[in-house]
Amino acid sequence: MNDDELLARLRAADPAGETGSAHDTGLADSWVDDLAEAIMKTDVEHDVRDEEQQGRERGRGRAWAIGAAAAAVLAAGMAGIGLGRGGEPTPSVTKPAAVMTLALPGGNAAGMCMRFSVDGLRPMEVALSGTATAVADGSVMLDVDRWYKGGDGSTEVRLTTRDRSPSLEGGVAFEKGRRYLVTATGGQVTGCGFSAEWTPDLAAAYEQAFGG
Repeated sequence: MNDDELLARLRAADPAGETGSAHDTGLADSWVDDLAEAIMKTDVEHDVRDEEQQGRERGRGRAWAIGAAAAAVLAAGMAGIGLGRGGEPTPSVTKPAAVMTLALPGGNAAGMCMRFSVDGLRPMEVALSGTATAVADGSVMLDVDRWYKGGDGSTEVRLTTRDRSPSLEGGVAFEKGRRYLVTATGGQVTGCGFSAEWTPDLAAAYEQAFGG
């Protein structure tokens, strides 16, 4: 219904529009106009409020959708981190410890010995302190407790030899649970007293040669 049709119906419903005087008819027309204006104003205000309410609802809906999407992405990311194929937890991967392999000197090395000294220690490429954890035919595993030179804390050391009973020069046999000081150059353990069972005096010489 348009504005003209609304005014026509209001005037038809007003008794004063048919029986009143010209003055009264003017008042009635004014009253009808005012009433029609008020009704239209109310309708416009309702329309504005409805549009504002719809805008707020659309805004809330959009915010909810964005939040839901973000939550879904986060959940998918967490699932990808914590779960492997088939929904099973992904096992942590532990990097195996590196193993340094050094060769023990042969039985004829004693004839080429140099005199032990701190100056003789300094050129060595590898120097360490470690405890024998396994002694088998032809090999020894050392758990390194200190690197003086040539390694780091994550490295184990395997000493190998062609002899069935691995030992150092001078008849020093390796025994499980004992601690040793070992130097090496070119991948071969140096004898002549430069590698031996741990003693305070030999440890002091290592400290002096390689620093604290």
